Amino acid sequence: MSQLRIFSYLPNPRIWKATIAARLNGVDLEIRGSAPKELQSWLWDFDAHPLSADERTGSQEVPGRVGFKGALHKTAAFLQAHPFATVPAAFSPHGTVGIFESNSIMRAVARLGESKAPRYLRDPYEASRIDSFLDASLVFARDSDLLAGAG
Repeated sequence: MSQLRIFSYLPNPRIWKATIAARLNGVDLEIRGSAPKELQSWLWDFDAHPLSADERTGSQEVPGRVGFKGALHKTAAFLQAHPFATVPAAFSPHGTVGIFESNSIMRAVARLGESKAPRYLRDPYEASRIDSFLDASLVFARDSDLLAGAG
C-alpha cells in the first residue's frame, strides 16, 4: 500500500515536486489520473477511476472551472476531504485525510520520508527556509496561470 495517493490531471508539473521529494526520501506514492480532457469521464474520489454508467448517476455533478469544461463527477467523500474540490488532490492511505495544494502535498511527502532522510524538519529555521522557497513558487505558479489564461 502506498503512503500517499495523488489524483490529478497528467502530466501536471505541480506534482513533480512531490514525486521528487518521494524519490529523495524513499516514500511510496500512487498517482492516478489522466489527461485534463479525460477527467470529465472520471469519478473524482480517493478511488479515482474512469466512470461507469451507474456511477454517473451516483456522483455529484459539479461544473468544471479553471481548465475544465462541462460537468465533473465528484463523490461526497472527495468534496469533504478537499474543500476547494480541485486537483492535485492527495489522500492518506485509507482515504480518510485529504491534502490539497501542491506545496502542502510536497510537505506531506517530505514528512513521510523524514525517518529515512531527515532533510526537511532538522530544525524550525531550516524547515521555514524551505517553506519560503515553496511559498514563493506559489506566486510564480499563479502568475504563469494568469499569463496562460487559466486564472
